Amino acid sequence: MIVSLLMTIEGSQPVISRLVNVEDSMHLGALSHVIDAAFGFSGGESHMYMTTGNGAREVITSNPSEGERAESDTTVAAMQPMTYVYDPSANWNIHVEVLGTSRLDGPTPLLIDAHGPDVVEACNGPSLMCKFHIEARRIAAGLDPNMEVAPLLLSFLPVMSPERLLQRLTQADPVTVAERISFVAEDLMIDSASHMDEDPRAPQFAAEFEDFLDSRPDLMEIMALDPNPEHNPALLAAMAGFFEEKLGDPAPAPLYPDFVHDTIVAVLGHFAQPVKLTASGNLPSRVVRAVGRELGYDIPQKRPREASLPLLTTTRSILTAAGLLVDSDGTVRLGEYGELLLEGSANLDELNDALRRGFEHTLGTQEWRAMVRWVAKENDIIESGPQSVPADLPGTYKLLEALRVVEESERPPGFYVTHGGYLLIERMLGLDEQ
Repeated sequence: MIVSLLMTIEGSQPVISRLVNVEDSMHLGALSHVIDAAFGFSGGESHMYMTTGNGAREVITSNPSEGERAESDTTVAAMQPMTYVYDPSANWNIHVEVLGTSRLDGPTPLLIDAHGPDVVEACNGPSLMCKFHIEARRIAAGLDPNMEVAPLLLSFLPVMSPERLLQRLTQADPVTVAERISFVAEDLMIDSASHMDEDPRAPQFAAEFEDFLDSRPDLMEIMALDPNPEHNPALLAAMAGFFEEKLGDPAPAPLYPDFVHDTIVAVLGHFAQPVKLTASGNLPSRVVRAVGRELGYDIPQKRPREASLPLLTTTRSILTAAGLLVDSDGTVRLGEYGELLLEGSANLDELNDALRRGFEHTLGTQEWRAMVRWVAKENDIIESGPQSVPADLPGTYKLLEALRVVEESERPPGFYVTHGGYLLIERMLGLDEQ
């Protein structure tokens, strides 16, 4: 049975909380990894659980002493509201409680909501983070810094712009939080496969793989510089080739989420019921707000207009030209391809030719093909890029970022393809070669 867990850092301001769906059969030892990932803790410090409420407190730890309980003996189903203490020498206390049984059916653990920023673990508690947030606002507003706090703030966090610094201390990226939790889920799944016999060749493979990496300085550079090396297509291809050569069978494809597919499906979902356009031919404000948020817009206006969100207008044009949406008689509704994709009867691979037509119709054939080759070259998918730089490189990158084809990174700076973006670019390259 799936239950919803609300986890809140006590004393945090702004409030830092996470809502996560988990199986009620999960024991508290596994749950600790989910909590650490949800808030951005490194997991390198010790932890324990303490019950709350009236009466004597119970302590639940991974290595219980007399009078304490073991994490592995307590499941979420039997859990009462309690406090998860990360690093008892610090002040990271997280209130954890079960809100109830979820009606959602799907893989768990699943992030439902991420409110507030990721923790800065070195602060040893929310109090200093609150001071950092106040100081970040002052710096972003152009006020004189508080010299008692500002030097400490700048020493605790990497160098970044004032706006990015304030964002870091205000709100975490839900996608990043969800990815961390999904990686924990994969690790827990691997650890739980205790019935599988260990391959006696594992030590030999480990040594040979180390030698393989030492012989490839290009891969070592990727692992050192790429903020998400597990998504890097060049590294994945090299690893697949190594294990295919050693084992004789192709390495299994990594099960990474396809954010491009998820974003397009989320946008189409807002047109599951036909949407009547305004007199000027634009989407109504409620749909503009909903679709804009799917594309990553922060929309403070109560009645946003489509004209103020150019990426939304461009996305609508692409999906319409691709046949996923139909615009007729003052109404926008799902096209045949859109219905198939939304109901799961088709995937982006099968609709790739239609998507290419949508991009080329909206951006121009030469511009889109040049952009595909540019992104492919920048991410080492191909060796040579386009003959000329795309005309609107920054604007098209913003569009691809909204559709989750690429993600921007500050260290090293640049745009890197997501797993779904890699698949899309690879398919588009195949069409260009035909």
